[in-house]
Amino acid sequence: MTKTLALTTLTLLESEKHQELNGLDLFITLNFAMDHELTQTDPIHQEKGLILKMITRVALLSFFIFANQAWAEHSQMSLTPAQSYACEIQSYLIRVVIGLDGDPAVRERWKSRGKNAPLDLEAISEAMKGGEQNELDYMVLDYNIVDLLKVLYYYDSEMNLYKGTYRPLSPYPAPEFIALRLFLLKRLDRAEPVGVSALLTNPNILKDRSYQPTPEEMAASRLSMDELTFLRKLTASLPRIYDYMSCPFMLRSLINAGVLKQDALTDKKAERAAYRPLNLRLISGHPSAPVKVVFLPSYTRNFFFDQGLDLSPSGFKATEELYDISHRLATNIEREMQTEVRQESKGAVSGGKETHSLGISFYLEDERPLAIHPENARKAAAEVCPQADLVIVILGKNVRLAMHWESDYVSSPLFLDEMDIRYDQISQELGTIKTILTERLKR
Repeated sequence: MTKTLALTTLTLLESEKHQELNGLDLFITLNFAMDHELTQTDPIHQEKGLILKMITRVALLSFFIFANQAWAEHSQMSLTPAQSYACEIQSYLIRVVIGLDGDPAVRERWKSRGKNAPLDLEAISEAMKGGEQNELDYMVLDYNIVDLLKVLYYYDSEMNLYKGTYRPLSPYPAPEFIALRLFLLKRLDRAEPVGVSALLTNPNILKDRSYQPTPEEMAASRLSMDELTFLRKLTASLPRIYDYMSCPFMLRSLINAGVLKQDALTDKKAERAAYRPLNLRLISGHPSAPVKVVFLPSYTRNFFFDQGLDLSPSGFKATEELYDISHRLATNIEREMQTEVRQESKGAVSGGKETHSLGISFYLEDERPLAIHPENARKAAAEVCPQADLVIVILGKNVRLAMHWESDYVSSPLFLDEMDIRYDQISQELGTIKTILTERLKR
């Protein structure tokens, strides 16, 4: 057991030198390795193994927390805040382009388009850039996702066809993204999830073309040699693909989709695919108001992330446009509620009554953009602002076209388009908001 753990540690530390595995990932992976080794040990040595496991865990944890803080900080820089957010966007987008989410009218086309095409990155790239082969052999011309793609390109231009080297950007994504879609589509069609833990435990399997995987590693990955060669080409062409494939939000999304194998290691990593309570800026009303309305910006370009700006702890700065839209929405809701109160009290409340007299305060989450869609809306809202009585998700322009609400979807959180707010196209939604808040105030 000790020999195996030592070899595992050396392999992982070597990976860390090349920025392929961050400190927390190493801690998780070594814990997983120890658990596995104990199951392989005969009963006589299990008691000693448990003691060794406890000592090793304490030593590792102390090392990462106290002795290697700089290493941990450096590892977090493998993806910038904007790129990490781009991964959150892709974790939803990838489900749309394999036919599991989005507009039901085009899901079947996404499920089948390119399913039988060979895994050939060069051919895909040539077709996407105007070669003889049609790019629509590999993807669906889905206008519903155009604006969602624009948000993705804003935070990571390398995910665009021209990798951010030309302006204006192409409406098409990077060939590597389309190629990854084809690979996942084939695995989904065959109901053969990839053993991604093997690829996370030893990044050299994908990143080093000269590395010869062991038979055990190939079996654990569930990849054929042709598939491995294809994925190595993807990673070499766009190295960030590996970072995106191993980020918690993408892992959870693809595990739920059935294209990645779920196990103890992926579960531990996917647990990190969650939000935390974020900064909520009071934009109207009084903090003591009993009813709190929170606006959550999602899939929007209304954040700066350039270095040199006065960025939030999350690495972003909200634009003035986002504040303007939020104030406009709060004002419209206030107006609706004042009208409701006047009608109920038969004029007892004047039109100039302050909002906090109505018992309502409005907050904007302005620390960072979020990636909230109908499937994760309630969970995300509970993580970011558990104290909210009503959550309203403010989506980027036309992003809602890439989403679908089932008939049994509850009314909260509500979703509004930022352009609909700006141009006062939300009269029906304001009626729904008024009904919800009126009920809250009666409690």
